[in-house]
Amino acid sequence: MKAASRYINEHHADWGVALFILYSALIIGAVEFTRRTFARFSRLADLQEHSSGIIFSVERGQAWASWPGSPVPVRLGPQDEVAEMMEDFIAQRACSERLARASRPAAGTPRRADAP
Repeated sequence: MKAASRYINEHHADWGVALFILYSALIIGAVEFTRRTFARFSRLADLQEHSSGIIFSVERGQAWASWPGSPVPVRLGPQDEVAEMMEDFIAQRACSERLARASRPAAGTPRRADAP
């Protein structure tokens, strides 16, 4: 009787290991599939594509951004904070454009020999 009992216990242990490996593979596959699906929806379809415009919207005090052809909008944060960040971005861009214009030599001005 002990031999039969030991055979059954060993047989169940083998099935347990096999099921553990199978379930682990299924869980890893499901997580990888989910990760790839979300990654595909979170970026533009083609990185070479020029953006045709971002669509900003507000819902319940939260600012959202979406792109034409993108099925899922991105939450940017509270409307007031996003508006401040946008104003800051525009001011920084204007400042960088002024600095770039100021650093360019005027047309017809000879370059100095020691300038890179």
